[in-house]
Amino acid sequence: MKVPPAPIVAFVFVLSSVFATSPEVVEPEDNPFNGDVMIQEEEGASGGSYVRTEKRYGPLFATPVPDGSEPLTIWVRARGHAVCLKAIDNEGTQTELKWIFGMPAEWSWRSFGTFDRGRLQSKLLIIRSDSATEDAGLDAVILSEDPGFDPNTMSPNS
Repeated sequence: MKVPPAPIVAFVFVLSSVFATSPEVVEPEDNPFNGDVMIQEEEGASGGSYVRTEKRYGPLFATPVPDGSEPLTIWVRARGHAVCLKAIDNEGTQTELKWIFGMPAEWSWRSFGTFDRGRLQSKLLIIRSDSATEDAGLDAVILSEDPGFDPNTMSPNS
């Protein structure tokens, strides 16, 4: 007899409990990049808040590249502006890796693609574009070793 799964309230909890090692969900508001980043509370945001900046091409979030040897697929949940992924080496030099263009009005998961960890260097940085809507922001980041993982196919009861 198959036992139905217990109800799961938070999407972030689903991701972190179903996938023990991958994917890793990172909440940008837990580690905003600098003083220009504002934390905005919102009921519909993952974790109840998101980060934003009014600075054109302003950095929103940075995180160390996790240890491991498998390539990482990087997803962002954002709205209202294009976003750019950069790699930062140990000396602080930034290398632009990829832009995701478009300014969705609603929160949406978008993928930067899959990268070898060596190309990602020591730290990841996400910046916004030069134009943005008033409620634009970055809500969550997913780092996954599974290139087939797609948060758009997850349901809260999976």
